[in-house]
Amino acid sequence: MKFEIPFLCIVFSYWIFAEDIRDTTLTEDSVVVPESSPDNSTFTAIDTSGMSISSEDSLPPLDTLPADSLTRSESGDTLVKRLSTEALPADSSRMTDTTAIDTSYRAWHFPYFGIGIGWAPGSYPLFEVWQDGLETETKINEIILSTLLPDSILTVSIIEPPAPYTVVFPVYLSFTPLVTENHSLTFSTSYFWIRKTFLASYALDTLSVSYIEDRLSIKNVSLGVKYHVKIPDTYFKISTVENTCITVGFNGSPLIVLRQWRKLTGLPEWESNSYGIGVGWVAGMTTFKKLGEKNGLEIGFTYNGSWNGRFVDPIFTGNHLLRGHINPFDTHYNEAVEFITHRFLLHFSILIGRKNYRKETQTSTVLPEE
Repeated sequence: MKFEIPFLCIVFSYWIFAEDIRDTTLTEDSVVVPESSPDNSTFTAIDTSGMSISSEDSLPPLDTLPADSLTRSESGDTLVKRLSTEALPADSSRMTDTTAIDTSYRAWHFPYFGIGIGWAPGSYPLFEVWQDGLETETKINEIILSTLLPDSILTVSIIEPPAPYTVVFPVYLSFTPLVTENHSLTFSTSYFWIRKTFLASYALDTLSVSYIEDRLSIKNVSLGVKYHVKIPDTYFKISTVENTCITVGFNGSPLIVLRQWRKLTGLPEWESNSYGIGVGWVAGMTTFKKLGEKNGLEIGFTYNGSWNGRFVDPIFTGNHLLRGHINPFDTHYNEAVEFITHRFLLHFSILIGRKNYRKETQTSTVLPEE
């Protein structure tokens, strides 16, 4: 019994001394790594007691080590990848780049104005009727003069024939007050003017030369409405534009001015103005592209058809202009002037909308390179 008490005291003292040594070793040889908890308050100790580090004098310089020896261990790479994919600490604001990117606003998202010009080749049957009359009249004049002056040498020359193609360049003003994400309604007004000229000469014995000049021009003012329906990108997409729509519409021409003018050498000028009306229809495709913060570009390709008639000329007898007044040799001399036109229109319009004061903000996270 006398020997048991001192023995127990020695064992108990050794056990306490061993616990102190173990705690001190854990504190000095551990690396604390923050866990991925939201409040950053949880830490995990990684025991490095098993690692052996030689004295400082025994370590070679870093620049003399081979490149492979500087590579991190597999466990270190895994730790870095895990930490980069988890929640960043609260002081990571320096690594975040917040940039205001305009990803949604376009001029056509709100009511906007437009101004533009178009190029429209097509058919105008009235010019064909007029041109047929000029050719017939030239031949008849040649026959008459040759008959009246059989001993004279008559030379008939067409100096300027009418242009073989009929192309108009309409100008547009538009306003689009009704706009949704996939639909819009546009009201517009347009104006175009086209003229063709015919010039011929009659020479007798190369001494006397007479000139005859004819002109026929049309001025058209119209008011119209167009409805745009956006084509989903899954069905049709043009990479160079941002919005593609199917366009349909109609228009009316409350004023069409038809002007005839003739000048013959030795005679006074002759002029006649007729006034008519017309209705038209439009179908095609329209695209939209952003140019600036409140500007855009509209490009459209449409088919335009129109009916024109009810021309009235106070100079001629009767209430309506007749085909015979355009071409005296026309087989439908007593019919009123009415014609249908067909044109393909390519137009460009600058869109002017309001400035956007509310932009979407897209935040991008930039991590430092390894």
